[in-house]
Amino acid sequence: MHRRRSASHVAVAATALAVAAPLLTGCGSEETRAGAAAVVDGERITVSQVQSRSEAVRDAQRAGDGGGELIRSSGRLGHYNLNEMISSRVIARAAADEGVRVSRREVQEARASDQKRAGGKAELESSLLRENALAPSQINDSYRTTLLFNKLIQALGVKAGDPKADETISAKLVETSKKMGIKVSPRYGSWDMEKFQLADGERSWLKATVEKEPGAGGHGPEDGHDHG
Repeated sequence: MHRRRSASHVAVAATALAVAAPLLTGCGSEETRAGAAAVVDGERITVSQVQSRSEAVRDAQRAGDGGGELIRSSGRLGHYNLNEMISSRVIARAAADEGVRVSRREVQEARASDQKRAGGKAELESSLLRENALAPSQINDSYRTTLLFNKLIQALGVKAGDPKADETISAKLVETSKKMGIKVSPRYGSWDMEKFQLADGERSWLKATVEKEPGAGGHGPEDGHDHG
């Protein structure tokens, strides 16, 4: 379920090339560098929050079968997680602006339905960890974002097959992003409005020239433990 939301909202925003909107880039200010990975709607997403989310995923990967392969296939975990943390906030704000809400019961029902199809709780958790780099503790929030996004589509009056659907949804997300004044630390990149995702970071800004994943044999340049 989370995979459908991620693929949908990123693909939708990527088609917004016709929407004339500037990029909200990381300005490299002290505000974003002083312990913040990003500032979204005036609220900081701290580097430690990104690291904590990433480490929860790493812990789940190490605990399961094929942990080494999972870690190798998700090396840029810090970048990926910050992207998810920002985009989920934009979707939540856009949904709130349209009066869209999702209840705890709806989240539970959606998860239970997918769990039944997957063959059980462990099977669903394993699938989401493998395909979406989600730790068990992060699953409900992911479902909530998915449901908010789907309800947002409905609230905007978008129907399947509508040739203006992508433009309508993209315009809403761009408008919301602009209102939220997104700034990203250069270590993680910048918020690309056209693609609704993080652009690559400026790796030279990091103090550490080589970052190693604890217990993973030094895999990859970005592992959720960004030093600096």
